[in-house]
Amino acid sequence: MANPSWYSAIPQAYIRGNHEKSYIIGRAIMKINPTAEISIANPDDLNTITFHDGTAVIPTADIETQIAVVEGELQAEADAGTQRLT
Repeated sequence: MANPSWYSAIPQAYIRGNHEKSYIIGRAIMKINPTAEISIANPDDLNTITFHDGTAVIPTADIETQIAVVEGELQAEADAGTQRLT
């Protein structure tokens, strides 16, 4: 399936960055509540997270704490992958 016409006008670094941020936020939330159902309107603003279907709201500070954990895990995974390649 081809990308929509407006897709090419968006810088790819922006798209990658926002998808990566959304992934990290989602992974952080799943560490707190593995059954959470959420949507993220703007990954640059944790206040734009919407919790769906009765999912309890998770305080921003708790999410930020878990984001740091997830970023550390991702860095460790990347480092391990690099070590295997050398």
